Amino acid sequence: MDVNLVKIDKLIDINRARPVSFRQFSASIVPATVSAAGFNLSLPIDKFSRLNWFMTLKLVNASKENLIVENIQAEWIGENNYRCKSIYEQIYEVNQGDEDKDEVIINQLNEKENPKRKTLFLPILLKPQSEKIIRVDFLLETYKRTFFNHWLPVSFKKEEIKEPDTYQQLLQSAVIKIKINESRGPLLIKI
Repeated sequence: MDVNLVKIDKLIDINRARPVSFRQFSASIVPATVSAAGFNLSLPIDKFSRLNWFMTLKLVNASKENLIVENIQAEWIGENNYRCKSIYEQIYEVNQGDEDKDEVIINQLNEKENPKRKTLFLPILLKPQSEKIIRVDFLLETYKRTFFNHWLPVSFKKEEIKEPDTYQQLLQSAVIKIKINESRGPLLIKI
């Protein structure tokens, strides 16, 4: 990933993101755990259309029944009808002990070589009266919206990617969509 990325919190206000809930399930973004987003400019290609972005989410099931998280996706809305949507999500968790604090879990999630960190696959089972802290890595594809809400794939030449102009053009607001088995539609965390 490009090392000179502008921080995402300068483009959009992450602190605006409010937790979402449905009945006795809630999901929220853990503060200060959203990465900068960027194209992987180290690749030996001329055109770039995929961005990397990650965040840490806290999922809570306060009910007395199991809940299933069926899907997690991200979508960006940018200037001049630019859009980005996730085409792939990689989810990680760490084996949590009862005494582990949130800060310890988050640090372990961010360590690539941590033996406690493991890949988690959807759907995710949330046991009754439990919480789970996960890291979600998104791979976002870039699009330009045209008439009738048709999304046309777009790419950027390496020399066209100017920081922060290109990222600001792509990202004015973001939506994290979390689908659980108890709700008809996805829950939306708006950033």
